[in-house]
Amino acid sequence: MGRISIITKSENNRVPLCHGMMMVSFVKQIIDAVDKTMKENLFYYEGKNNKKVKDINTALYLANYDRGEEEYSVHGDVIINLSFYNEEMFYYLYNGALKVKQLEYKGYIFNVKKVNVNVENKIQGKGVVFKTLSPIVIKNKEGMYLDVSDSSYIESLNYIADITLKNIRGYGLKEPLKFTPLNYKKVVVKEKISKFKERDFYYINAYKGSFFLQGNVEDLNALYKTGIGYRRTENSGMVSVLQ
Repeated sequence: MGRISIITKSENNRVPLCHGMMMVSFVKQIIDAVDKTMKENLFYYEGKNNKKVKDINTALYLANYDRGEEEYSVHGDVIINLSFYNEEMFYYLYNGALKVKQLEYKGYIFNVKKVNVNVENKIQGKGVVFKTLSPIVIKNKEGMYLDVSDSSYIESLNYIADITLKNIRGYGLKEPLKFTPLNYKKVVVKEKISKFKERDFYYINAYKGSFFLQGNVEDLNALYKTGIGYRRTENSGMVSVLQ
């Protein structure tokens, strides 16, 4: 069992700049191809969006692109990366990825070329250097997105890591995490949500790059699979192991 990469080709050579919700839509389409009830239980509760922590982490990779104001012009593959903790989720995501031939989001069409399962690293020690594959998003309990310089950043990272693991594997962190930024740079993620009434877009402080994370080895391996931080299903929080 390993991470899933869905290699696609954009039919119109375009990808929206705001693609967090696109990734959620793709996950829904993939799971729906295998089990509609599972999709409904994961994403909806009593007709509304289900905000429960999900065992799904996503990262979008564009092989070759130019960035415009509203969208990317892509000249190569568009790769949808999926990570998870439990074997059950692998079943739904992998088999769904094999079944779907095309993924669509608001007029953007992606034809599936190939589905790969990639071998994951095994973290052996109590410290690891991670590199982001999708930006890390951390916020405090009041809902404010945090800069890494904020005094509550590490506390808030520990909080969401504990909640994530508790929901996905049944118990939280065994030990507190220690976080050291390395080549860790701020990025502003732009998202457009139809229900967001105050303005057309909203902006999220996030970070990409490398960082050193210390903690219990079992916790580190679990977070490597689940992803780190908030909005993990929305193209955030996926990491790879550097050393």
